[in-house]
Amino acid sequence: MSVFNEEHRLPSAIESILKQSYQSWLLILINDGSTDNSQKVINHYVEEDKRITCIVNKSNKGLAYSLNKAIESCNSEFIARMDADDVALQNRLEAQLDFLKDHSEVDVLGTGAEVIYATNHKSTILKPKNHNSISRSIEKINPFFHSSVIMRRSFIESMGGYDVKCLRAQDYDLWLRGIDRFMYHNLQEVLMIYSSRNQSFLSIYYGLRVRVVNAYRRDRLIVGTSKAIMVFVYGIWVKTVRSFK
Repeated sequence: MSVFNEEHRLPSAIESILKQSYQSWLLILINDGSTDNSQKVINHYVEEDKRITCIVNKSNKGLAYSLNKAIESCNSEFIARMDADDVALQNRLEAQLDFLKDHSEVDVLGTGAEVIYATNHKSTILKPKNHNSISRSIEKINPFFHSSVIMRRSFIESMGGYDVKCLRAQDYDLWLRGIDRFMYHNLQEVLMIYSSRNQSFLSIYYGLRVRVVNAYRRDRLIVGTSKAIMVFVYGIWVKTVRSFK
């Protein structure tokens, strides 16, 4: 869990891990140069539970750098992602680990989520289920809620970790890089409460960049770029319309 100025929502995120039905976990918190009281919150939980550890970045290094650093600091077979502003439901880890142990072919496993928007509107969203459906849609949508994912160490190590050059959409880049080599799946049940933030024009741009770069990598430059441009134009249109409301 990478943390940057999340002192208010961080306790709920950590408490949701403490309350998991599966209890054999290690929580690695990375304070990515926070300037608020996030470190005080982290210190409280580190002192309370020996399964929680903290890595401190002296300055803000970004999500990809922080996650790679956390992954390097542990040796577990399974790597679970969690964001500092989300909440994991009580059976999240247990349900995902049970599935992965019964399906050795799956390398990356996500879940559905109850999404809470900035307007406090809520909706239940299930991502595409099996690898084939994920593969068909991945050039248009991010196939996972990042903070719902559990991945095998063999996957993330084979991919060389997250790309630190990606300032946004680091997870989307990772899934696109791995789609032709590894198996993806999403559980069709809500196991997360996910906080959705308004997409900025910069985020929309980085989504386009990631799609185009990976279309080139996958020898799908014409098809992939065409889809990327359509998604980009739609994202700009939605953002512009909302800005006038």
